[in-house]
Order: sequence, then structure tokens, then C-alpha cells
Amino acid sequence: MTIFTYRLTHDTGFAPNPFHNTLTLATCKPGIRSTKKIGHWIAGFSSLELANNADQQGVSISRNALIYLAQISDIMSLGDYYNDKRYGKKIPPQIYNGDAISCAGDNIYCPDPTEPDGYRQISQIHHDSGSKGTDISGVNALICEEFYYLGRKGREIPENISVRVPPGPANYGWKTDNPIAEQSLLQWVKENFGRGRFGFPCLWDGPETLRSRCSE
Repeated sequence: MTIFTYRLTHDTGFAPNPFHNTLTLATCKPGIRSTKKIGHWIAGFSSLELANNADQQGVSISRNALIYLAQISDIMSLGDYYNDKRYGKKIPPQIYNGDAISCAGDNIYCPDPTEPDGYRQISQIHHDSGSKGTDISGVNALICEEFYYLGRKGREIPENISVRVPPGPANYGWKTDNPIAEQSLLQWVKENFGRGRFGFPCLWDGPETLRSRCSE
């Protein structure tokens, strides 16, 4: 197995999106989305910025906590991702429908030949037009059917599991190149957390706050 690690500065349920039985990464991290292969594992760790922001919302998370571990099972262009009915629930509603999870949808780039870059950004609360260039430069949406998303229940991994974790976000991720450490990390996660989504995101606003923001 091959694991690439990076640090999250935000964890709102948008990037990655751990809902509807798959973890997807379709925005942010263009280096990871454009270069990783099916079968690769992605491990997202907390950062000092994320820990500080979570603390302001009353959520305690270590700056070195594992937030998620996921294996890439499919790679799709952003256009194919948008048009695939399996991921229609990840398209955020244009009018809030009472479901905060839907509002966190990451499937926000609709193919549109009238746009110079070929995509129209769906209106939502997480990314404005200023993020579009970075988002679509990643080209792909990563689909992960096997994933372990801990979110605000994330924990520091044992010191004897020596995977390489970068000091900062790491656009392309850091490769560990240590099969024993990689297998040990996966085993530790399997033994301590359930497959799928184990917790809510570190910066999860809650239904009422999301409702007001989605309605804007």
C-alpha cells in the first residue's frame, strides 16, 4: 500500500466530503487530485490552524490528530462526477432543503460550454468564484469507498507508527515509503474506529447555522 499524507487547515465536511457512504475529494488539494492513482491511500492530519479554529468553536482537537484515512477507488473528471447519478446527493441544493449534510456537498462544478474554462460553479457556502481556478486545476474528483473519517474524534497516532507527516498542507502530499508503518497505521485505524464516518467534521457548524448560511 502507498500512503500520502497532508495537513488540513479546514474540516467542514466539504473537502473532504465524508457523507453518503463515500469519501470524496473534489475541491482544494489540486496537486493530490491530479496526480494520485487508484489504490493510493490519502491520510489527512490536523494542523495548528485547524486546531485553533476548532477550539474557537468549542471543539478540542490535537494539531497532530489523524482526521481521515481513505483509499482511492475511482478517479473521475469533475464533469463526469457532476453528471454521475451516484453522486447526485453531493450536489448542494440551491434552496436549503432542511438537510445540513446536503449543504456540505462538494459536487459543485457543472460542465458548461459557455464558460471559458468549461465549468459553471454551483452556488454554495464554501467556495466562491475566487476558488474556482484552484479547484478545477485539480482536474479530478477522487472517490474513496473504503474510508475511515474521524473528524472531531480524531486522535494522534501512536509514536511507533512512523509515517511521514509534513509540517504544512503539502499540496502533493508526502509519501511514507515505509510499508510496515503504512500497514500499522491501517491496522490501528481499523482496530480503533469503524469503517466509514466515525465523527462529525471539526468545524461542523450545526444544522441551524448551516440553514441560515445556505439561505443567503
